[in-house]
Amino acid sequence: MNQSEWLGSNLSSSIGTKIRGLSERICRRLFVRYSMFMEQVQLDICDRYGAAFSPPDGAMKVGISDSALRGEVPLHGLRHQAESGTSGWFIWSGEWSDAADFFKPLHLHHLTEECPAALPFLALPPGWRFMTAPGHEDVWSDDTLLAE
Repeated sequence: MNQSEWLGSNLSSSIGTKIRGLSERICRRLFVRYSMFMEQVQLDICDRYGAAFSPPDGAMKVGISDSALRGEVPLHGLRHQAESGTSGWFIWSGEWSDAADFFKPLHLHHLTEECPAALPFLALPPGWRFMTAPGHEDVWSDDTLLAE
């Protein structure tokens, strides 16, 4: 139970309904504003590097390493073609591993909380990579990602 649900259940029903409704409206507005802001950041990244704007569907999945989920740096990402409900994105921190369990599936919309540093780069199209760390950003095209 979140704070507004608890507060709403412990007040009179009319006041509780108003608090829950206000909270939901505020959350929706914040999410819309955040989405619009992030879309502009993604457009700016694509423009800066001469890449087509190609945002994946938020219901799709990425492959992400535990190190990226822990917030370790540098953060790397590469995008293959989307297939079978995946966005084509693989995101990791530190060194790459070929271990079968190195990447875990995660829906893109969870990255807002789990790995927000990756969000600005997710509209880069298939065939692109990024690497970011505090004070550093590198984005480049890698045609070998499309040949696989």
